[in-house]
Amino acid sequence: YIQFLQFNSKNIVENDEELFTALKGLKQYGVILIDNMPSSTEETEQVARRFGPPRETFYGTMWDTAPKPGAEVNDTAYTKDPLHPHTDASYLFDMCGLQCFNCVAQSGSDNDVEDSTEGCTKLVDGFKIMELLKLNEPETYNFFLNTNLKWFCKEEGVHMEMVEKAFSESPYKIFRYNNYDLDTVDYLPFDFIPEYYKHTKVINDYMRAEDNVVLARLNVGEMVIVDNQRVCHGRTGFTGFRNMVGCYVGRDDWYSKLRVLKDRFAVAWFKFSI
Repeated sequence: YIQFLQFNSKNIVENDEELFTALKGLKQYGVILIDNMPSSTEETEQVARRFGPPRETFYGTMWDTAPKPGAEVNDTAYTKDPLHPHTDASYLFDMCGLQCFNCVAQSGSDNDVEDSTEGCTKLVDGFKIMELLKLNEPETYNFFLNTNLKWFCKEEGVHMEMVEKAFSESPYKIFRYNNYDLDTVDYLPFDFIPEYYKHTKVINDYMRAEDNVVLARLNVGEMVIVDNQRVCHGRTGFTGFRNMVGCYVGRDDWYSKLRVLKDRFAVAWFKFSI
């Protein structure tokens, strides 16, 4: 499950063996933390590019999460509201692989105390959720393993849509779940609809349960990278100004980098298929 292996940005940029260790950490735990990060978009891209080329989407290649005025908001990411844990781009055929969040501004709390939970990043290991449901809620597990769901994103000039199962066990283990992106259920057979609402409540309860959520309040100069096909991210609400500069990296690209470095360092490390 989630463990934070920590790395220095300078070492990631300059040392391939350190990069290989970071990639192994991502494969094993689904998340890593990089400190000593610069704040500019260009330097953030330089570090992210070590894991693979930033992926261009309709959000751009590099983006940030700075809050926008209400009239300009077309995505809850650009508000100060709390966000439940979710995977990004569930509505894409080729769902994004890695997601990078470089903290360049962190909201202060009303009391300005160090242990504030304001503006915390929420992380949930989707593989843990799959295992818990398989053990405790097998009907819900089988529903998400076997039922195609429709995910969508629609805004000006864009209409993305994907029909896919939330869980995959083979040939690759994948967790895809974003309650914000689920479409209306008119595509499901009528007798499936009560089951849909029953099981989405169960999975949402598990994903929001305190025992399954890791809170990490990033400091300026820290970047978290998550495997977006495994680890869900969200946040607690905040006041003031908070901003993350980031990007996506494709799964093919970071797996390729991992294989190349594995071959170079002749390490028989993986018992998992990559």
